[in-house]
Amino acid sequence: MKNLTDASKEEQRKFLNSFDYVLSDMDGVIWTKYQVHKGAVDCMNTLKALGKCVHYVTNNSVANSEELAAILRLNKFDAKDGDVTNPQLTVIDHLKTINFQGILYALVTENFREQIRKAGFNIAPIPDYPIEESVEALTRKLQDDPNVKGVLIGIDLNSTFLKLQKALTYLKRDDCIFLTSGSDMVIPLGSVGPIIGR
Repeated sequence: MKNLTDASKEEQRKFLNSFDYVLSDMDGVIWTKYQVHKGAVDCMNTLKALGKCVHYVTNNSVANSEELAAILRLNKFDAKDGDVTNPQLTVIDHLKTINFQGILYALVTENFREQIRKAGFNIAPIPDYPIEESVEALTRKLQDDPNVKGVLIGIDLNSTFLKLQKALTYLKRDDCIFLTSGSDMVIPLGSVGPIIGR
């Protein structure tokens, strides 16, 4: 395939007629830190005006899909709430699909945890921090809860050794599933990034 800017009008028309659906990433593609890349709004809105089904797919789990759709609209993208899929939606859908029972220990943002709660799932408490720096205090905090049947790890901007060690405590059991969401080797954050992923 050649660069579309070098293609004739007929070749461009033929290409545009060859698909009905557009799936676009968000971070680093249409924007960076919600600062829209030049031409992105015109491009995506034109595709939609041409009758294409435009859907945004992101591994950004800091905001929920409705918030991301609202940010799209604020930046003049033609987008509805159902036009964005992110890890919050996919994890919740998976939990429903497997009929997850029990408590989920979720090392994710509070926004993500709230979406899981709203979907009807129980969330395990996160260990208090800081703790007394002693073996006895650590041992007390790491007690197992057999009602925890799943561990979810994603972006947790307040991650600690204690939180990760508690996840390991649960995962030692065969009846505890492990889930992860939206992994990145690095995360684009403009001039301060990239930052380490998970």
